[in-house]
Amino acid sequence: MTVPRLLVQKRCNFQTLRFHGLFGDQWTKIGSCLGRSGMSVLHKFLELQGTNEGCWSEEEIGRLDASVRASTGTEFGSQIYGDINWIEVADFVMTRTSYQCRAKWLKDVCWKTANGEKNIKWNSEDDVKLIERLYVANETDENDINWVQMTKDLPKTPSVTWLRSKWTTLKKAVPNYTECDFEGKAA
Repeated sequence: MTVPRLLVQKRCNFQTLRFHGLFGDQWTKIGSCLGRSGMSVLHKFLELQGTNEGCWSEEEIGRLDASVRASTGTEFGSQIYGDINWIEVADFVMTRTSYQCRAKWLKDVCWKTANGEKNIKWNSEDDVKLIERLYVANETDENDINWVQMTKDLPKTPSVTWLRSKWTTLKKAVPNYTECDFEGKAA
């Protein structure tokens, strides 16, 4: 006989909260007790702390934008080049997890200009520009690329992390990309 999924989920939630009471924020230790990774336990715990799901309110978006700007020391409408502490941002937003904040920022909020309108999003022409810039950079290894400068040179790029992620997606379109060297992927 199979155990209903809801019952298993409730038991998992109870165990997560119980072990958090015993071990505090030692997520790796809690994860080993539950047979899960520390990060998955942390995500589950944050989920159980009363965070919202679904559509974001204008107030939440405002707090997200303000907290990212405060965290990075940038003005509204400017691109973000520095690291963003998503846990700190989520603490300020109060109603969302760090993962929800990051996803909302990268998907929507970072694309807004100073007057609140949407910036033109990245398109296939920008893909070509990125590949061209990587090709003329004459680097032999991806790790040698100056991603900060690359981000500044491509105005539609919201962040360094986003651009590196975009490159990772693009290079996977190259047949047998795992077997190519960097020059082969960029060419």
